[in-house]
Amino acid sequence: MLRRLWQILGPVICAALLLVALLAIYPNKLKHSAEEEKNDAVALTHISFKSRAKKIRALSDKSQNFVPFFGSSEWNRMDSFHPSMLAEAYNRSYTPYLLGQKGAASLTQYFGMQQITSQMTNKKAVYFISPQWFVKNGANASAFQNYFSSDQMISFLENQTGTVYDQYAAKRFLKLYPKGTLHQLAEKVAKGESLSSFDEGILSFKRFLALKEDALFSQLSFSNS
Repeated sequence: MLRRLWQILGPVICAALLLVALLAIYPNKLKHSAEEEKNDAVALTHISFKSRAKKIRALSDKSQNFVPFFGSSEWNRMDSFHPSMLAEAYNRSYTPYLLGQKGAASLTQYFGMQQITSQMTNKKAVYFISPQWFVKNGANASAFQNYFSSDQMISFLENQTGTVYDQYAAKRFLKLYPKGTLHQLAEKVAKGESLSSFDEGILSFKRFLALKEDALFSQLSFSNS
């Protein structure tokens, strides 16, 4: 009986242990690569938009000068006035790092920024405001959920200090994604409650896993730029 159970569950257990071991030893950060960073800057894929590892690698590369360009679907329209085209044509001292997707509105960008607060401090950025964001019902819930990642919420919860702005952001998140990642902790922030040491321990562990997963799967992605 035990042999039969091992034949059924053994491969699953071994695969899980190998995955845990791989995540434990895999580095948190991606190595700098000018070619890969420039590809990510114009990739306009879900992975490049959501990945903390890819954004941090490029924006922290001192040998390059990437400037984040926040927007939505505008970056998909390649023409002679596109910021990447202008930067290349006129040999500008910076390279736009395009962060935009169709349907990505201000709240999506806000939570994405939580992943790169250190890389944005005292740095330049371009924020392209789209008229489609100014609608009566606000951001589209489906689009928001599509571009949201657990690492964004982890970053937000670690960065928040209980201000009215943090409370408002948490309330907006709960309205658009009521059962999203760590929604119980988001509810605490929305109510103005402080996170307990146990909550912070959970965040620390989840951040560890998220960073490992992000670095690993970002390297394994095969999306074309």
